[in-house]
Amino acid sequence: MGKATQDLQQQVCQKYGWSYHYEKDASGHWYVEVVVGMNIQNKYRFTSPNNSSTNNSNSSLEGKLSTKKQKDQHVKAEKEIVSAMALKGLSTQIDHEEAKKCCQLSEIFPNPIQIYDSKHNHGAIWNQFWKNPPQIVGIDTEGNQTSPPVLVQIS
Repeated sequence: MGKATQDLQQQVCQKYGWSYHYEKDASGHWYVEVVVGMNIQNKYRFTSPNNSSTNNSNSSLEGKLSTKKQKDQHVKAEKEIVSAMALKGLSTQIDHEEAKKCCQLSEIFPNPIQIYDSKHNHGAIWNQFWKNPPQIVGIDTEGNQTSPPVLVQIS
């Protein structure tokens, strides 16, 4: 994994809870889509100017790559290109996130934190939650590289 790819995935998307997806479009151009936040309206696509189409293997670059290692290196290079484009194109959103004040969870949430376990007696827990709603609610998602997320935690 190249530096830009690693930075986009780990230092940006994982850090801020954004999702990303690499793919090749119908015309053979690699792209990365990044969804900023939880709103699909904030989806940004960054497309490589390089054509890697396998439709005509006689003229395409990928068709000329004979070994798996060469093909893997080519894909890695294309992901590096679109990742660098995304980092540059999302710089305003990244700067906005970086400008946010950092604080400890203990500064926001009461001690002890009320946990609503809906695994058992699902309806009663939500009734309790809505009858006496907390002033502050924390939401965490796991597996947010897919939609919908694999797990949503609310406390």
